[in-house]
Amino acid sequence: NFPWALDSNRQSWLCSLLGVVDNTVAVCSVWTLALYAIDRLLYVVFPLNYHRKVTKQRMALSLAAIWLFSVALSLPPALNYNNYSFSLNSYTCAISSSFHE
Repeated sequence: NFPWALDSNRQSWLCSLLGVVDNTVAVCSVWTLALYAIDRLLYVVFPLNYHRKVTKQRMALSLAAIWLFSVALSLPPALNYNNYSFSLNSYTCAISSSFHE
């Protein structure tokens, strides 16, 4: 038995936390792979100018921007724009897209 599963406040908090972390990591991994592909493309297309165009500072800035973008994209559901909801029957956590008036 899971005593935390019976407490609705913990369900909501844990579900929101897991949703934000899961979405942040998923979005970040996709955009990091895209950045890596762009980096390799620049290396192939501009082999002589690559080291002047791609610097450690630019890569660090790009990675920081990817992380900030990923977190910003994942936060609205946790802030009740849409809700992460926990289903006690199936022990799942998902974004509910229903709009209440």
